[in-house]
Amino acid sequence: MALWDLPRYLDMAVLPLEDWSGTVRPLSEARRSPFSAGTTSTFQLLRAELDALDAEERVLYVPVEGGQFRRDGRPRADAKLVGAALVLAFDAGDSPYEYVSDQWLTWQENLRAIALTLQALRAVARYGLTAERQQYVGFRALEAPQEDPAIVWASVAEALGWLRDLTGVDESVPIRSLLVQARRKSHPDLGGDGSLFGRVSDAEALLRREGLL
Repeated sequence: MALWDLPRYLDMAVLPLEDWSGTVRPLSEARRSPFSAGTTSTFQLLRAELDALDAEERVLYVPVEGGQFRRDGRPRADAKLVGAALVLAFDAGDSPYEYVSDQWLTWQENLRAIALTLQALRAVARYGLTAERQQYVGFRALEAPQEDPAIVWASVAEALGWLRDLTGVDESVPIRSLLVQARRKSHPDLGGDGSLFGRVSDAEALLRREGLL
């Protein structure tokens, strides 16, 4: 199965890894993991741990370039992976969290590593040695800038102006970061809608065509 064919019960948006604010190690430095399990088992474990945390705004950043996403916010059927690293981000208890897994050779192993990490951290609380969610503190996300043809833009300036109006950022924000914010703002799985995400996709296509990305 494709990485982005996530079960609906995960309630998770999929975004390109290039939209994430950090960096991951190259696939050439990855190695085989010491664990294995079926993808279905991993999905079920991940669901249990995220539900236990009452996790909201769930986003999985995947190694697919932004230009390979459809207008509905999902990667195209023919989208190609450009790596195996994954980043899981979500909000829990009014705090944002990020889990990065980039040391294993396949996305299945990296997703399993994230699920097992969440499971292990929750187990810590069973012994009463931490305050509520204290064991998760090291995974809190640092504040970072946030960063798509039915609509025909008359010009690059018009597209950029619309993106800035959508996100509320000024001209000092780089174009790539502007797109990150616009995709998150408009993504159907994050409170936006397909029409809005489609307009962001149109703007991105124009910016790529003009060599600005």
